Amino acid sequence: MAAAGKRPKRLPPQIEREALRLLASLEELPAQHRRAIGAELLARLKREPRNGSLLWALGRTGARRPLYGPLNTVVDAQTAGQWVRALLALGPLSPDIAATAVQIAARIGDPALDVDEDLGREVYDRVMASGVLPEPPIRLIEVRPPSESERVRAFGESLPEGLRLVT
Repeated sequence: MAAAGKRPKRLPPQIEREALRLLASLEELPAQHRRAIGAELLARLKREPRNGSLLWALGRTGARRPLYGPLNTVVDAQTAGQWVRALLALGPLSPDIAATAVQIAARIGDPALDVDEDLGREVYDRVMASGVLPEPPIRLIEVRPPSESERVRAFGESLPEGLRLVT
């Protein structure tokens, strides 16, 4: 605990990145905790809009389709929509911002979880116009499984040779 009036010491960057990855990967957390984590991540992204670790963590925290967790822990569509709008307001789209927005806004075919269709179309149009992603983000306008590159990004690192993530 820090002494009165003193700020606590900041974690070394590598430890902070790993802690964010761990926290965002806890898919069994209740939705209200995920909303609080997302709000904190967005507040930090306003100060550090190109921080890839923060963007990755926000994408995993707000994903419409968890890698392994139950759907009842996914943040609600309204919150996810607010996060996507906040991402779009960060400035010019980078590959990391675009990938995060796609992960959060991707359609899964559940009206209770899918973000507004108009917002999905807006993200699709902005990503396509920017050309920052290697493939069209079809999941924003159609229900489709994640592509291989999206699965690798969601997992957080490439898998060892011969190992595949099955969804």
